[in-house]
Amino acid sequence: MDNADNEEKFDECLASVRERLNALPLPVQFPIGVGKDLKGVVDVIEQKAYYFQAGDKDENYQIKEIPQSLLEKTKNYRQYLIEKIVEFDENLAMKYLEVQDLQVEEIRKLLRQATLSGSFFPLFCGSAYRNVGVKMVLDGVVDYLPSPLEVSEIPVFSPQSKKQEGIINCGSPEEIKEVGAGDIAAAVGLENTVTGDTLCGEDKILLLEAIDFPETVISQAIEPKTNEDKDKLRNGLEKLKVQDPKILVEKLRSEYEVNIETKQQKVAYRETITKELKDVEAWYKKKTGGSGHDARIGISFKPNKGGGFKFVDAKKGQEMSDKDAEEVKEGLEEAMSSGLLLGYPLPGDFKQAAILAFRGDGVEEKAKRAKELGVVLLEPIMQVEVSTPNDYYGNVLGDLNRRRGEVEKEEEIGQTKELHAKVPLAEMFGYSTQLRSLTQGRASYSMHFSHYQELPASVFQKIMKEEKLN
Repeated sequence: MDNADNEEKFDECLASVRERLNALPLPVQFPIGVGKDLKGVVDVIEQKAYYFQAGDKDENYQIKEIPQSLLEKTKNYRQYLIEKIVEFDENLAMKYLEVQDLQVEEIRKLLRQATLSGSFFPLFCGSAYRNVGVKMVLDGVVDYLPSPLEVSEIPVFSPQSKKQEGIINCGSPEEIKEVGAGDIAAAVGLENTVTGDTLCGEDKILLLEAIDFPETVISQAIEPKTNEDKDKLRNGLEKLKVQDPKILVEKLRSEYEVNIETKQQKVAYRETITKELKDVEAWYKKKTGGSGHDARIGISFKPNKGGGFKFVDAKKGQEMSDKDAEEVKEGLEEAMSSGLLLGYPLPGDFKQAAILAFRGDGVEEKAKRAKELGVVLLEPIMQVEVSTPNDYYGNVLGDLNRRRGEVEKEEEIGQTKELHAKVPLAEMFGYSTQLRSLTQGRASYSMHFSHYQELPASVFQKIMKEEKLN
């Protein structure tokens, strides 16, 4: 309340909470003075005035009678408060009808019930800057909000848990001979078992669906500081990659004691082809070596949008064995992990562009092949949902447009706008800070990966220039 410029601001705050938050506030206090003249608060329930000394960090206060000029206001707020909450107790409702008042503890009891039900919300006032009323807000947390000692939240894994049914607290490990469906147990000695594996008996083989990790759209280089750290890093990465494909830097530092430096995060672009290229000649050397194991192979490439990597073995002339054809396929899959433009891998939807020559071609040959195949850069597009008060809708919409965003849908929920847009990931860095600035911290957003999309020509040229490959 130290920023308010008139006494009507408190009532305006009440109206704002109702309209913008769709909540029903019940003032248990109101200020004595505003702005620089803020002296204290009036407690509506106790009907007492609390005067604070400005700047006193201990928040010492004096309790006095309410000034004559504020008595009518106190009476109105108190009557409004009681009439709203008295419905939560039939006996107290009858008492209020008879005597037109309730005791302090009775009001607190009703207000707590109303708060716990989510029907109403107690509203306090004060100034953290001037140390006015802060401790009283904390007292309100104790008086009206649910205590963590009263309710224990538990996940239920069994089909059901009945009222007054006996349960056991498994606080210590105990060796058991068997486990049944629904049991939770810990196993030791499973050295080759990782996250997502399915364990089953020999008599009934089955494989459950693996965990679906989201596609990586941001990359970051990490570098060991010493040769000793290099070995630790290699060991840590080998173990982490089979447990969770999302490599966590802090996990490397804490669990594997790797001393590493992190580089600047980069967008994980991808490359793809847009043209068909037939009969590219490549020499194939069988991995086992030996005479008579070289072959000249003709490979054709074409876009396979949405179909993933597809290897078609269309032999002509002297046929290769299935084993040799499989090794050619492995070479193609390995080659496509590094593109022709900037070395970015080709995504699952566009993997058909891999060629054996990727591994040995010079710069000029790569540039020529990239032109023949019509290689382009793809950028990750994010699905973004923004929730903002109506007052800031224009600012948020304009900012999304500046970020090359495409708004697909808008919804109005009360005094709030919900924006659904697709925005390039490269434009979303720093968005959280900018959104807080645009909306005074009152908007929120979420985003997840949607798809890869070809870069606009202007952005493509900018990236190529930055990589010094123009």
